[in-house]
Amino acid sequence: MVNIVSINANGLRDVTKFQNFTKYCSENYFDIVVIQETFWDDGIIPNIEKFWEGKIYFCNGVNLRQGVAFLVSKRVQNQVSEIQSFDGRCIHISLKQDDKTIDIINCYVPNIMQEKNKFFEKLASKMPNSENIILLGDMNTSLSNLDRCGKTVHTQDKAYKELTNMCDMFNLYDVWRARNQNARTFSWRRIVQNVLIQSRIDHIFIPKAYSQFVKNVYYKHNTFSDHSFVNLNIDFTEIERGPGLWIFNNLLLHDEDYVQKISRLIEKEKKL
Repeated sequence: MVNIVSINANGLRDVTKFQNFTKYCSENYFDIVVIQETFWDDGIIPNIEKFWEGKIYFCNGVNLRQGVAFLVSKRVQNQVSEIQSFDGRCIHISLKQDDKTIDIINCYVPNIMQEKNKFFEKLASKMPNSENIILLGDMNTSLSNLDRCGKTVHTQDKAYKELTNMCDMFNLYDVWRARNQNARTFSWRRIVQNVLIQSRIDHIFIPKAYSQFVKNVYYKHNTFSDHSFVNLNIDFTEIERGPGLWIFNNLLLHDEDYVQKISRLIEKEKKL
């Protein structure tokens, strides 16, 4: 089991905040902590890395803005290596887990439309040629009307199309929405002119084939940020099969593609 969480931390330059943050992550047994908006520079790293028992991978922005990072626990640090990063907005690591190499890509997408479009274009050009990608972070993009509340509305703009096309290209899907089709949960909230604005703009996209491995995926509010944690509990352990008796793998019931194919097959057989 690997516990992966993602959060826009709204800055982690304050040493006390970072110390409390890492304590919380350790107490909750997070294996890989995916962070956006660190606001770090190279000089701060020696002052904070002592508070994390594991490895820190980071890509800093300019002028103490942006910044993305991975906190990797000592339980899995020997299975992780850094692949690439760019612009203080994206960092890519690989995780070896049960004979699989998983590419985990952490993104902090700009909220200005023109910059957002350029980011998605650059990201698409740097995506690995892999069937084992987990793409996550603050996408600053909603995916449906259910993801907005307040004065803001969902729009299928160019950035939305770039993101959804990229997910289609790499066979990725929004696992939380697939399991909560009609739910309204928001990952970001702020009061603007006495009106509460909320949206779900923090996402985790996984390969559709990984659905059977996902034990849980959920959002959790916290005191560190106005963004929620997005938690993914995933188990890549291969199921052992012995000779003789065949037993149905009921984890397939959580595989949306499998369920749809079986449903179509049943309807087809009924017509025969």
